[in-house]
Amino acid sequence: MAWNGTGERPDWFMDGMDPDSSFNLEIRIVSRNSRARWFSLNQGVDADRTQFMDLLDDLVDKYPHEYGDKISLFFFCTETKSHIPVCNDQDLLEMFAKHRARRTCLLTVAYHSPSSEPPVIPHWDSSSLKNCEPCTTPMHPFYCMSKLS
Repeated sequence: MAWNGTGERPDWFMDGMDPDSSFNLEIRIVSRNSRARWFSLNQGVDADRTQFMDLLDDLVDKYPHEYGDKISLFFFCTETKSHIPVCNDQDLLEMFAKHRARRTCLLTVAYHSPSSEPPVIPHWDSSSLKNCEPCTTPMHPFYCMSKLS
């Protein structure tokens, strides 16, 4: 749900959040041992206060993975229909900048073995999503900064 800071407040917007820097993260967790294709959740965040490692740590604390799994984070670009890796704070800031108009980011967290590629990441239904800046693939390697636990 897009929100521009005016009108009725969406469910994901928490008291005390700055409407100019708040975002809804629609998150899917995919894993090789999942009973379903993915697990979905929503999380409201303040882009000015959210750091990459803190976001990953928060997700891993709430939704644990198997011992030794690697964690990779991707956002879905509605324009190119591709999953762009998010590997550090700069990538996170770029993701928020690209989605400033609609205030919703589609994220996928992939839990996988360090010796394997991430599981197949299903595409998001983005037919209702508009107002997104053009996406570009980051210039760093694919597995630039994933978390190992």
